Amino acid sequence: GLIQPVKFVPQLEESGSIRYIDLFMFEEVCRTLKKWRDQGFRPLAVSLNFSRATMLTENLIQTMEEIYSKYRPPRELIEIEITESIGEVERETVAQIGRRIVAAGFRLSLDDFGAKYSNISVLSAMDLHVVKLDKSLINDLTTNAATRVIVSNFIKTCRELKIEIVAEGVETREQFELLKAMDCDLAQGYYFNKPIPLADFERKYLERPGRE
Repeated sequence: GLIQPVKFVPQLEESGSIRYIDLFMFEEVCRTLKKWRDQGFRPLAVSLNFSRATMLTENLIQTMEEIYSKYRPPRELIEIEITESIGEVERETVAQIGRRIVAAGFRLSLDDFGAKYSNISVLSAMDLHVVKLDKSLINDLTTNAATRVIVSNFIKTCRELKIEIVAEGVETREQFELLKAMDCDLAQGYYFNKPIPLADFERKYLERPGRE
């Protein structure tokens, strides 16, 4: 049957083997973007998560470059997501690696912002292209006026910093309309679709230039 990531990712992180999954997915993203380019589809960015353990792996950038060199899709279409729940001791190390990822031409995003470990200082400490608002904030949008004020002003702050905002876990039309009114850049969640196989995604969402 289908096993949700929450069931196995913590064990992989604890054992240190999560980096193999992360780098496997990085290669799959590179391979898929090359295939889409070769088949004439419009460019579409893809994001993937790197765990804390992967970010702290020795020679990470070199390994990424070795994988990337096999496929060479546009670098700006590859977005590396990192979670904000990192220890204070590791924060500067992860920030330095994040800057190297950006210097290599890839996009960098901060996942799960608004969860229990969130610290707004990370916005000035890291070279971020995107911040993803945690689902816990989106869940409260329609019922909590204070959450609406916080999210609205956070979106304005990120806009001034030229950081794109993505709302995670959008499940209702009402949440979506509130985010639109707040000028949120992008949204993702079950309101649009559940996770689907790659082939189904290609049929439903990819377009070739000139297609109506």
